[in-house]
Amino acid sequence: MTREAFHQELETLEAEALKMGALVERALAEASEALVTLDGVQAQSALKFEPEINELHRMIRVRSIATMALQAPVARDLRALAAVQQVSAELERMGDHAAGAAKRVARIRASAPPSLRNDPTILPAFKRLSTQVEAQVSAVMAAYAASDAGQARIIAAQDADVNTQYHTIVAVLVAAMAQDSATVQAASDLLFVAQGLERIGDRVTNICEDIIFLATGEIEELN
Repeated sequence: MTREAFHQELETLEAEALKMGALVERALAEASEALVTLDGVQAQSALKFEPEINELHRMIRVRSIATMALQAPVARDLRALAAVQQVSAELERMGDHAAGAAKRVARIRASAPPSLRNDPTILPAFKRLSTQVEAQVSAVMAAYAASDAGQARIIAAQDADVNTQYHTIVAVLVAAMAQDSATVQAASDLLFVAQGLERIGDRVTNICEDIIFLATGEIEELN
């Protein structure tokens, strides 16, 4: 493989990672909207992204390993190949979390009593949290495309707000279960979804660390 061919392959892999990011954003947006509206049809629609996300992850992993073996890259080229593998792995897990949320919608719709459905704090809180997480996914992919370590640090710092919102949701759901045992099934499913959203925030932070490594060659632990 010539150097020109190597860089063309690297650009292709990075473009595929950005495509993965866009698909994750769409999957998360549809799953979140399905959740807050308890729309089973939209929840099923959100699941259509998972196979393509998984296939892109598989392709990036296989081709990046093959490229490493053929080219034996060093310095920034090696970091770029390592980063694209790491980023795609984080995105694949984000896609799993989005799919997990979508799969819970039918159960929540079937089991949620009116007291939970109509609570002015519960589903709107999920809307706020999902909107925040979606924005972070979009921002971190833009930072990855630009290899912007400074922006990556800014994005990672926003995870504190995600964690705060997550803990607030947990407290509200635990209180709801304590007050009304009829909410236990739906609230348990919602806790699972909230945890998935919080984990997406953590994976955004992991990508921020990958960006810093790509840009500077330094391993920096954020948050």
